[in-house]
Formats: sequence, C-alpha cells, structure tokens
Amino acid sequence: MRVILRRTESLGGLAVATDEELELDRVKIGRGTDQDVQLPDMRITLAHAEIRAQGGGWRIECRSENPVWVNGRPVLEGALAVGDALNFGRFRMHLRVAPPNADLLLEIEEHLSARQVEAARKARVRVSLADSGLRKRRTAWGLATLVLVLLLALPAALRYGAGGAAGTSLDRAWQAGPPSAAHSGFVEDCGQCHQTPFVAVRNDACLACHKQTAHHSDQPQLLDAAGMTDARCGSCHLEHTGRNTLIARNTALCTDCHADPAARFADAQLAPAGSFDRNHPGFTLSLPAWPDGKAARAEVAQEPGPLHEDSNLTFPHDVHVKAEGLASPDGLRVLDCTDCHRRMEKFFAPIRMEDHCQSCHRLDFDPDKPGRRLPHRAPGEVAAIILDHYARMALTGGVEDAAAPAAVRLRRRPGQVLQTEERKAALDWATARAQQTMEDVFARRLCATCHQVLRTDDPARPYDVEPVALTATFLTGARFDHAAHRTEDCVRCHDATRSKASADVLVPPLANCRECHGDPGTRGRMATACVDCHGFHIAKDTFYGTPEPAP
Repeated sequence: MRVILRRTESLGGLAVATDEELELDRVKIGRGTDQDVQLPDMRITLAHAEIRAQGGGWRIECRSENPVWVNGRPVLEGALAVGDALNFGRFRMHLRVAPPNADLLLEIEEHLSARQVEAARKARVRVSLADSGLRKRRTAWGLATLVLVLLLALPAALRYGAGGAAGTSLDRAWQAGPPSAAHSGFVEDCGQCHQTPFVAVRNDACLACHKQTAHHSDQPQLLDAAGMTDARCGSCHLEHTGRNTLIARNTALCTDCHADPAARFADAQLAPAGSFDRNHPGFTLSLPAWPDGKAARAEVAQEPGPLHEDSNLTFPHDVHVKAEGLASPDGLRVLDCTDCHRRMEKFFAPIRMEDHCQSCHRLDFDPDKPGRRLPHRAPGEVAAIILDHYARMALTGGVEDAAAPAAVRLRRRPGQVLQTEERKAALDWATARAQQTMEDVFARRLCATCHQVLRTDDPARPYDVEPVALTATFLTGARFDHAAHRTEDCVRCHDATRSKASADVLVPPLANCRECHGDPGTRGRMATACVDCHGFHIAKDTFYGTPEPAP
C-alpha cells in the first residue's frame, strides 16, 4: 500500500508540513531507528505499534504491553477510522482522508516539546516547605537561635563562666577549619593563641613560643620603610586552613616588594625579582677571600662570571672521577661523587683528609719504615715528628745506612751510653736526614700534591702550607636541598668530569634550574614558589649551612 507521512513542525512560529511517500505493507511505529515512523521519546518502546490494512479499513496492534491512546482511550489492539487521534508520548498522530494517489495519510506532530515534558514532570514532584506544614521565616529564626545558643552562647558560658574544662571541649565548635600540623598541640587549648576573645591572634602570642625567630632583615630601617615592623604574623601565616598550609606560598607576597625593591627600600640595593622565569637575578655565591692573609667569606655574583674559588687547595676533579679509574695503594679504584661528598640531612659532611683522601694519599715518609705515617697536621708539628723520628733512630742505633756514622750504624746494648763525639755525629746525621725527608714530604711528594707550600727561614719549621678554606655551601641567600634532587645524577648539574682545577666553581647557573622549575601555573615544569628556595625569617648575613673553617 502507498502511505503518506506528513510531519508538521513549528519554525519561527509557523507550522510547516513536509510529506514523505512510502510503499509499505504495514506502518511500524516506535523509538527505534528501524521504524517507519520514529518518535524520539523514552516513554515509547523501540517497536511500539503497527498499523495495517484490514477489510477496507485500518487496524492497530501494539508490539508491547504499553497501550496507545486512541481518542483518549488506551488501546492494545483495535480498528481505526479516518479522523482518529493517536497519542504516543508527546507526539500525536491523525488518520486523514488520503489523496487519490495514496491509500493512507498520517499526520504527525509534536504537541509537547521535550522541555515542556520535563517541566511538567518536575512540577509534579516538587515539594515546598509549606507542604510540610512549616513556614520559612519561623523556621529560619528558630534554626538561627539554635545555632547561637549551641555554638556561641553555651561554649562561651562554659569556658568563661563556671564551666572551665567543659567549655574547652566545646572550643572545636568555633574552629574555622583544621589546625596546622605545627600547632596541633594547642588544639585542646585555643587560649594559647586566642588570648583575647573574638580578637585576631596578636604577635605577642606568636612570639611567646617563637622568640628566636629572626625577622626578614637585620636592618630595622629597611623593615620600617617596607611597613613590615608592625605587620601581623597571621597576615601571612593563615591558621585553620589545613594541615600543611601554615607557610604562605603565594609568590605575590614576595614580588609585591621585590619586583621593584628600589621603590620600597632603596637602601637595601637589591636586584629586582618579579618572576622566576622572566625577571630573577642570578646566584650570589659565598667564596673564600683572603684579606690580610686570613680566611674570610665574600659574596660574589655568579653572572656574568667566570668565577674562581681561591681555596688554596689543588684538586683536579676530572682526574678523580674519570671512568677508567685511578691508581691507588690498593689497586685501580673508580671513584664516584658520593665517595667524597657525603650528605648529612640537608647538607654535606665537611671534606677531611682523614675521611676522604688518606685511603689513597697515604702519608708514608720513610722507605725503611713503611708502616710509619705522618699525621695531617700543622707544618710545625709534622716537621717536629720527622726530626724526632730520625733522632730516635740515631740514638738507638742499628741503622742500615752505609753513609751513616758508625755510632748510628752500630747496634748498641741496652744502657750503653754514646760518647760526646758519637752523640754529636748521630744528631748531625738525624738532622740532615730529617731535612732531606722534609724536602721530599713538603716540596715534592706529599704536601705539594694538594697544597701550596712555602719555604721559611725557620730551621725548626723550614716549610709552611697556605691555609685552606673549603666551601660547605655556596648559596648564602637561598637554600638547595640535594635530597630532593637525588633522582638526578650529580654531573647533570655539576660538570666535574671536565674540571681540571679546584678553582673551578661547579655551581650551575640559574638557567639550569629553569629547565625543570618554573613560576606557579607554568605547564610542563614543576611549580616553584619563592619560599621553596628563600626563607622569609632570615637575616641578611645568615648562612644556610656552616662554612668549613680554615685549618
């Protein structure tokens, strides 16, 4: 049979009809995409009903247990006539007189939109406060009064009245949020910090515990100029915002002043630092200085460089860390950075001869006594030990040296006393042998390998060694935690494999840090706030570590 499907839609307020002619033996109606008349409504099944010809008329049959409403009546199966109205969810269908070229004309329209259906559904299930017998104003006042009584009046009366300890237990009702981990010990006694009821925590309460906390500078006039002298601790350290949020990480708290330091505290003579990525000065390093020949520290800008560390120590890194290893008394040995640079908590243990060098650089000084070694001490003590060693050999006798006097070569009996001439000859030999050994120890073989050796006019101490000042930490105004970077190889930042002199400063430039770190909000790099590298409560001359003193 030939069927015309006429769909009526509303476009801009006008009803527009479109016809579709089909050759069908039956008309399938449902929500499925394989139906002849597809009606997108979840209340209609995928294959809901069929209309077919029957004895000169039409008949409808439902394919499920859901009926079709025909002229307002539910029908599962029955005859249809021209003019009948069929309702499928929000869609309505009419059987009309077909034109001469067709057998059946079906008019289809959406009498309710999806939005109207949803609004009607919500209206049916909506419940108001009035439906429960309550009134908004009366309920609001009642709940507000209950909150004031339970959470304000009762805790206040118990705490500041006769309640005592009972009131303390209700203090938690007043907490704005969880306390920080650092202050969790005061959670049962709010009065430790909140000394005056309903008044913000004063600095006196903070300083009661934090007496030794330094301010931001050791120059009070700078703090006065920046308006920080009377600033509240709580303006930066926000409590009750989480377990680990007491330290302010907002970079704007720092850059508000340091982006243009000349405007706030010109006397400080600081370089602008408004952004780690775009506007941040290079490192300032603490390096050894020698005013009047005494060890001191000097702050030197790393850029533009290059810098030299005048430590008075001779140490080529490339020789000690070469891949093929280096010769040692115990054979070939391959060294790693951690063999000498041993981390202790946040810093490194001081480099000491006895702990790091002596296993390879043994201080043997007498080929005839290979087990006798010199201590790593001041030159005068070393010279006295060498002279004492040979004087004891000369006075004891039995020295196997063909060039030695007979009194020195002769093995004497216990208690045998040397004559005056023999004693003089023995001591002269000991002095000459000691001077020869000192020349070898200080100037050629041992001390000169690592130290700068000087000759003196003092016979008791013919050689002197320049003092050594090793740097324990190069950064004076910032901190760097090596433990947090232990996943990286040392040479990733410190190019020791190409350093041929101990004067090379192996601290990488700031650009090396920017490869991994960036401003908060930076994509692809670790967000780094100012306080990750710079402390706030630190005086200008405070070191983040302990410089190694000169020997």
